[in-house]
Amino acid sequence: MRPLKRVLKDPKVLQVFAKHHVTSCESLLGFPLLDLMELTDLPWMTVVEAHHSAARALAPAPTTAHDLRGRGKRFLPTSLAGLDESLHGGLPFGTITEVTGPCGTGKTQLCTMAAVVAALPVQHGGLGGGVIYIDTENAFTASRLVEMAQERFPAWFCAEDDPGNRRLRDLAQRVCIIRVSSCAELSKTLDGLDETAIEIDAKLLVVRVYFVTWLGPSDPWCLTLFATTVLVRWIPWLRLRGGSRVAGTGSTF
Repeated sequence: MRPLKRVLKDPKVLQVFAKHHVTSCESLLGFPLLDLMELTDLPWMTVVEAHHSAARALAPAPTTAHDLRGRGKRFLPTSLAGLDESLHGGLPFGTITEVTGPCGTGKTQLCTMAAVVAALPVQHGGLGGGVIYIDTENAFTASRLVEMAQERFPAWFCAEDDPGNRRLRDLAQRVCIIRVSSCAELSKTLDGLDETAIEIDAKLLVVRVYFVTWLGPSDPWCLTLFATTVLVRWIPWLRLRGGSRVAGTGSTF
């Protein structure tokens, strides 16, 4: 859900909508214009402008076939030459990439390296942005992030002209760790990530999930349905931000 306060600036109008439990762009667009005017008792043009603002906030940015042809497909490299070659460049932008496998096969390492590359400066092959890393297992460690960055990119992170490790500190500050412990908490976290993502200029979202600890035989959630529900809502947002991407990772789904 995109909060209505992100697209409407008039606090009085927002207060009126909130009084009637209209707090998101989606909920506002669920009302016909006349019904919305009758419900809120706001002037017609105020309702129309609010409706248009909400629609613009949710609509994908228009593009042309010429733009798509010139842009080509973009990827986030994993820094593993063989894997990048097999993936034709790395993890594709603006999509959900699902990484699965038994314990100990390197899923967490792959996600950690992806975080390093996403935060790495553009001039060194990275994306120069922030990373949101949602961790459900307490598997993420800052020391491993730093260790992998130094091993893979020593010319940048171990350079003599950076004796105070300013670059490593900058890397660590670009990776925002959020720990959750249930499906409901994960879904709620994803719903409220917009502000954090914009604040840190997020280029990568990693969701590290071990479903076997959450979902048992009696749980009504279908694994694929859950993964799709909580992650697919991010695709339009990612595309609007010009090629950010989502990486989904799990052990059993």
